[in-house]
Amino acid sequence: MFINGFDLPESNNGIVYFPGSPREYRVDCKAGIFKIGETDMVGNSLKMEVLGCYPFKKKIFNYPRQPWLEVFFIDKDNGFSNILFKTESINNFIELIRKLTLISQTISTQIVTAMRCFYF
Repeated sequence: MFINGFDLPESNNGIVYFPGSPREYRVDCKAGIFKIGETDMVGNSLKMEVLGCYPFKKKIFNYPRQPWLEVFFIDKDNGFSNILFKTESINNFIELIRKLTLISQTISTQIVTAMRCFYF
């Protein structure tokens, strides 16, 4: 992907999106923090306006084959972003969707906060 330094990236209703390249958030559960990429520390909570998610099973990041959940969201800076969750975080995310469904709401109508890697 070529990014022209003279033009602003695509924006739709104020949401910034670089085609094919969402802003990548990461979870460091050992440290209890969220990061953008490898080094940019975000803190111990992450606010997300969830747009959708994609479950899959794969061997990635030197982990054995296991379930993963890629969540696509708008971050606090109005950037189109993604993050990967596994294990207990997936269960908590599904439970959040279940709780919202029981009160006739969807996750896309909420701003949710992931905290300490496991709780929403």
